[in-house]
Amino acid sequence: MKKSNLNFAILATFAFMLFISSSFASINKKDSTLCLRLNGIILKTPKIAERGSYKIELLHENKVIDSCKVTVNKEFKFSLYKNNWYTVRVTKEGRVPLLISFDTKMDEENALIYDFLFETEVLDSKKVNASNEIMDFPIGLVKFDKKNNRFYPVEDYTASIKQKIFDPSKSKFFNSDAQDTGKSMMANQDDDDAIVK
Repeated sequence: MKKSNLNFAILATFAFMLFISSSFASINKKDSTLCLRLNGIILKTPKIAERGSYKIELLHENKVIDSCKVTVNKEFKFSLYKNNWYTVRVTKEGRVPLLISFDTKMDEENALIYDFLFETEVLDSKKVNASNEIMDFPIGLVKFDKKNNRFYPVEDYTASIKQKIFDPSKSKFFNSDAQDTGKSMMANQDDDDAIVK
Protein backbone atom coordinates (compact mmCIF):
# COMPACT_ATOMS: atom_id res chain seq x y z
CA MET A 1 0.00 0.00 0.00
CA LYS A 2 2.83 2.37 0.88
CA LYS A 3 4.51 1.67 -2.48
CA SER A 4 1.35 2.55 -4.46
CA ASN A 5 0.98 5.82 -2.47
CA LEU A 6 4.59 6.66 -3.25
CA ASN A 7 4.07 5.88 -6.95
CA PHE A 8 0.93 8.04 -6.97
CA ALA A 9 2.80 10.92 -5.28
CA ILE A 10 5.64 10.69 -7.81
CA LEU A 11 3.20 10.56 -10.72
CA ALA A 12 1.19 13.50 -9.37
CA THR A 13 4.37 15.55 -8.84
CA PHE A 14 5.57 14.76 -12.38
CA ALA A 15 2.17 15.70 -13.86
CA PHE A 16 2.14 18.98 -11.91
CA MET A 17 5.68 19.87 -13.07
CA LEU A 18 4.74 19.08 -16.68
CA PHE A 19 1.65 21.30 -16.37
CA ILE A 20 3.69 24.18 -14.90
CA SER A 21 6.44 23.96 -17.54
CA SER A 22 3.95 23.84 -20.42
CA SER A 23 2.11 26.84 -18.95
CA PHE A 24 5.29 28.93 -18.98
CA ALA A 25 6.25 27.76 -22.47
CA SER A 26 3.31 29.47 -24.13
CA ILE A 27 1.67 32.85 -24.00
CA ASN A 28 -1.10 33.22 -21.48
CA LYS A 29 -3.87 34.11 -23.94
CA LYS A 30 -6.34 34.89 -21.15
CA ASP A 31 -4.15 37.81 -20.07
CA SER A 32 -3.43 38.96 -23.60
CA THR A 33 -5.61 40.14 -26.45
CA LEU A 34 -5.32 39.17 -30.10
CA CYS A 35 -4.17 42.25 -32.00
CA LEU A 36 -2.46 41.09 -35.19
CA ARG A 37 -3.17 38.45 -37.80
CA LEU A 38 0.12 37.91 -39.58
CA ASN A 39 0.14 36.55 -43.14
CA GLY A 40 3.42 35.87 -44.92
CA ILE A 41 4.52 34.54 -48.29
CA ILE A 42 7.97 33.25 -49.26
CA LEU A 43 8.61 34.38 -52.83
CA LYS A 44 10.46 32.29 -55.39
CA THR A 45 13.99 33.56 -55.89
CA PRO A 46 14.58 34.33 -59.59
CA LYS A 47 16.85 31.92 -61.49
CA ILE A 48 16.88 29.37 -58.67
CA ALA A 49 14.99 26.07 -58.85
CA GLU A 50 12.78 25.69 -55.78
CA ARG A 51 12.27 22.24 -54.29
CA GLY A 52 11.04 21.29 -50.87
CA SER A 53 9.46 23.45 -48.23
CA TYR A 54 10.44 26.21 -45.83
CA LYS A 55 10.06 25.79 -42.09
CA ILE A 56 8.33 28.82 -40.55
CA GLU A 57 8.48 29.24 -36.78
CA LEU A 58 6.87 31.80 -34.49
CA LEU A 59 9.02 32.49 -31.43
CA HIS A 60 8.13 34.24 -28.18
CA GLU A 61 10.78 34.66 -25.48
CA ASN A 62 13.15 32.48 -27.54
CA LYS A 63 10.71 29.56 -27.55
CA VAL A 64 8.90 28.18 -30.59
CA ILE A 65 5.18 28.60 -29.93
CA ASP A 66 3.86 27.77 -33.41
CA SER A 67 5.30 26.43 -36.65
CA CYS A 68 4.38 25.24 -40.13
CA LYS A 69 5.95 24.23 -43.43
CA VAL A 70 5.18 25.99 -46.71
CA THR A 71 6.39 25.92 -50.28
CA VAL A 72 7.13 29.09 -52.24
CA ASN A 73 4.22 31.41 -53.01
CA LYS A 74 2.03 29.70 -50.38
CA GLU A 75 0.72 31.75 -47.48
CA PHE A 76 1.35 31.05 -43.81
CA LYS A 77 -0.54 32.63 -40.90
CA PHE A 78 0.07 33.34 -37.23
CA SER A 79 -1.95 35.13 -34.55
CA LEU A 80 -0.05 37.63 -32.40
CA TYR A 81 -1.19 38.98 -29.04
CA LYS A 82 -0.93 42.48 -27.64
CA ASN A 83 2.14 43.74 -25.75
CA ASN A 84 4.58 40.99 -26.70
CA TRP A 85 7.73 40.57 -28.79
CA TYR A 86 7.68 37.87 -31.45
CA THR A 87 10.15 36.64 -34.04
CA VAL A 88 9.29 34.81 -37.23
CA ARG A 89 12.13 32.50 -38.30
CA VAL A 90 12.26 31.09 -41.84
CA THR A 91 14.70 28.25 -42.52
CA LYS A 92 15.53 25.85 -45.34
CA GLU A 93 18.64 23.88 -46.18
CA GLY A 94 20.89 25.90 -48.46
CA ARG A 95 19.31 29.20 -47.42
CA VAL A 96 20.35 31.79 -44.85
CA PRO A 97 17.88 31.78 -41.93
CA LEU A 98 15.61 34.82 -42.09
CA LEU A 99 14.37 36.57 -38.94
CA ILE A 100 11.67 39.24 -38.70
CA SER A 101 10.69 40.71 -35.31
CA PHE A 102 7.26 42.01 -34.32
CA ASP A 103 6.61 44.39 -31.44
CA THR A 104 2.90 44.31 -30.55
CA LYS A 105 3.06 46.97 -27.84
CA MET A 106 -0.02 49.16 -28.04
CA ASP A 107 -2.55 50.90 -25.79
CA GLU A 108 -4.68 48.60 -23.66
CA GLU A 109 -7.88 50.35 -24.75
CA ASN A 110 -7.19 49.62 -28.44
CA ALA A 111 -9.36 46.56 -29.11
CA LEU A 112 -8.85 46.47 -32.89
CA ILE A 113 -7.42 43.47 -34.72
CA TYR A 114 -5.09 44.28 -37.60
CA ASP A 115 -3.92 42.26 -40.58
CA PHE A 116 -0.31 42.50 -41.75
CA LEU A 117 0.91 40.89 -44.97
CA PHE A 118 4.56 40.57 -45.88
CA GLU A 119 6.32 38.92 -48.79
CA THR A 120 10.01 38.07 -48.77
CA GLU A 121 12.73 36.11 -50.48
CA VAL A 122 15.23 34.04 -48.51
CA LEU A 123 18.89 34.44 -49.43
CA ASP A 124 20.83 31.60 -51.00
CA SER A 125 23.66 30.68 -48.62
CA LYS A 126 26.06 30.63 -51.60
CA LYS A 127 25.35 34.32 -52.30
CA VAL A 128 26.05 35.67 -48.82
CA ASN A 129 28.61 34.70 -46.20
CA ALA A 130 26.31 33.28 -43.54
CA SER A 131 29.08 33.56 -40.95
CA ASN A 132 28.70 37.36 -41.06
CA GLU A 133 27.41 38.08 -37.55
CA ILE A 134 24.90 40.60 -38.89
CA MET A 135 22.98 37.59 -40.27
CA ASP A 136 22.04 36.74 -36.66
CA PHE A 137 19.96 39.92 -36.44
CA PRO A 138 16.38 40.18 -37.71
CA ILE A 139 16.27 41.61 -41.24
CA GLY A 140 13.03 43.41 -40.41
CA LEU A 141 11.26 44.98 -37.46
CA VAL A 142 7.50 45.61 -37.44
CA LYS A 143 5.76 47.67 -34.77
CA PHE A 144 2.53 49.55 -34.13
CA ASP A 145 2.26 53.16 -35.31
CA LYS A 146 -0.28 54.84 -33.03
CA LYS A 147 -0.40 58.04 -35.09
CA ASN A 148 -1.38 56.21 -38.29
CA ASN A 149 -3.24 53.40 -36.49
CA ARG A 150 -1.43 50.55 -38.22
CA PHE A 151 1.47 48.12 -37.98
CA TYR A 152 4.41 49.11 -40.15
CA PRO A 153 7.97 48.00 -40.97
CA VAL A 154 10.68 50.19 -39.45
CA GLU A 155 12.36 51.08 -42.72
CA ASP A 156 15.49 52.69 -41.23
CA TYR A 157 16.23 49.52 -39.28
CA THR A 158 15.80 47.25 -42.32
CA ALA A 159 17.84 49.58 -44.54
CA SER A 160 20.67 49.59 -41.99
CA ILE A 161 20.75 45.78 -41.73
CA LYS A 162 20.61 45.34 -45.52
CA GLN A 163 23.41 47.87 -45.95
CA LYS A 164 25.62 45.94 -43.55
CA ILE A 165 24.87 42.73 -45.45
CA PHE A 166 25.34 44.05 -48.98
CA ASP A 167 27.49 47.22 -48.83
CA PRO A 168 31.21 46.45 -49.13
CA SER A 169 32.14 49.51 -47.05
CA LYS A 170 29.91 48.38 -44.15
CA SER A 171 30.65 44.67 -44.15
CA LYS A 172 33.74 42.65 -44.97
CA PHE A 173 31.44 39.93 -46.34
CA PHE A 174 30.16 41.06 -49.72
CA ASN A 175 29.19 39.32 -52.94
CA SER A 176 28.01 41.52 -55.82
CA ASP A 177 25.60 38.80 -56.99
CA ALA A 178 23.81 38.96 -53.63
CA GLN A 179 22.93 42.62 -53.88
CA ASP A 180 20.08 42.04 -56.34
CA THR A 181 18.55 39.21 -54.33
CA GLY A 182 17.98 41.42 -51.27
CA LYS A 183 15.71 43.95 -52.97
CA SER A 184 12.39 42.43 -51.94
CA MET A 185 13.33 41.42 -48.40
CA MET A 186 11.63 44.47 -46.85
CA ALA A 187 8.32 43.74 -45.21
CA ASN A 188 5.56 45.94 -46.55
CA GLN A 189 2.06 47.05 -45.72
CA ASP A 190 -0.44 49.26 -47.49
CA ASP A 191 -2.61 51.56 -45.42
CA ASP A 192 -5.60 49.47 -46.52
CA ASP A 193 -4.16 46.38 -44.82
CA ALA A 194 -5.28 47.45 -41.35
CA ILE A 195 -8.50 45.51 -40.91
CA VAL A 196 -10.78 46.09 -37.97
CA LYS A 197 -12.60 43.12 -36.44
